[in-house]
Amino acid sequence: MPSFTWSHSLPQSPETVYTWMSRPGAFTRLVPDFMGTPVQEPTDGLRTGCESRLALSPSFLPFGGGLPWTARHVQYSFAPSGQGTFTDVQESGPFASWEHRHRIEEDGHGGTRMLDEVTYSLPLGAERIPSVQSLVEASLRRTFEFRSRRLTEDLAFHEQHPEKKTFLLTGSTGLVGTQLAAFLRSGGHRVITLHRRDGESEQISEDAWSWDPSSGTLDTAVFGPVDAVVHLGGAPLMGRFTEKHKEEVRSSRVESTRTLTSALSRHRGRNRSNPEVLVTASASGYYGAAAGLVDEESPAGEDFLASVCKEWEGEGRKAEFVGVRTVQVRTGIVLSARGGMLALQSPQFAAGAGGPIGDGSMRLPWVSLDDLVRIYAFSALDRSVHGPVNAAGPEQATQKEYAATLGSVLHRPAVIPTPKAAMAAVLGREGAEQTVLADTGLETDKLRGLGFEFTSPTLEDALRRTLGR
Repeated sequence: MPSFTWSHSLPQSPETVYTWMSRPGAFTRLVPDFMGTPVQEPTDGLRTGCESRLALSPSFLPFGGGLPWTARHVQYSFAPSGQGTFTDVQESGPFASWEHRHRIEEDGHGGTRMLDEVTYSLPLGAERIPSVQSLVEASLRRTFEFRSRRLTEDLAFHEQHPEKKTFLLTGSTGLVGTQLAAFLRSGGHRVITLHRRDGESEQISEDAWSWDPSSGTLDTAVFGPVDAVVHLGGAPLMGRFTEKHKEEVRSSRVESTRTLTSALSRHRGRNRSNPEVLVTASASGYYGAAAGLVDEESPAGEDFLASVCKEWEGEGRKAEFVGVRTVQVRTGIVLSARGGMLALQSPQFAAGAGGPIGDGSMRLPWVSLDDLVRIYAFSALDRSVHGPVNAAGPEQATQKEYAATLGSVLHRPAVIPTPKAAMAAVLGREGAEQTVLADTGLETDKLRGLGFEFTSPTLEDALRRTLGR
């Protein structure tokens, strides 16, 4: 049977690496964006018998795209000497057989050497066809390159922020929230999640509560052990800006923040010293659809999305009256192969039918999903962060530059423009002007001045990373 090996060195000790690998969230962090979507974390860390599941992306292995993949741990050990191994095998999935053996050992200099060895066979013996085997090994190489880079960066961040906190997180099942929860948990933080449900708030489990964001009430007991609150989410923005849609956009953001802040204020009003910080989502729409290049001191716009963001942020800042540090993360366009604009555009561009919107002159405030996750964690953990922060990549890009870069990454032409009129026909004039046709560029000097370091500082790197190219 064919085998694939991958070696990776880390400056942290084997115990640190092994501990990270065994925590909740590690599996989710190690599944590449382009590979698929984690469905179930390992049921019992790395222990023998635990299972994990993911849904493969159709682009990962063309002969197995869309299939569920279940793996089971069959062996694990870790010795005080700094050596450890654990092995998982495929229970069901695209391969005829699959065994992945992980080895962790001390490198002789206080760091860690990781060795991954995968032995596999394909249905109908297809591994004997050279072109098929090359395809599989290329996919494995992309996977382990992604895993190595993400593990290196995650461990470095957590080493820089060693104090462990308890987080209360809303929107934990969304694109950003899923990765943020996994990032925090794998770093040793405790994450309590708030899930939407009609009716009064109540505790579901030790680390989960339910709430009705529009009710105006939330049981203050949820804040008991909490150090930091991160409030994500809101109704999907894209759509025709009918009065009904606009009210859903506004109320899902403003009323949920009001409910959360009101309960937090009541809790702090009882002489409580926690939570210490409230980090709330916001958007580049704060500045208006035709703002040009802006920083955090730029004024708010006057259109619908700007008014929503202004009211949204205002509700969060009310927590400052009871001594809570507040941060408002003004997010641009999040780049991820798993969702959002890029996931919708990739098939079109891969078919060679992509291009800029209109004349391509509008600024596009992109940010990689990994960097956005770090911005939220950094904002919560670093006490020097306060007020609004622009969450976008440090490299400015227009729609035309974005299309050209995406085409280059996918090795496809990107010269077929999408007329502005077509976007207006789909989203309505107001919806199109304030979303896909907006011209706003976000300066990130404040964030970088506070010590934040981007892991994907260029648009090309962000696209290659999430698409595995």
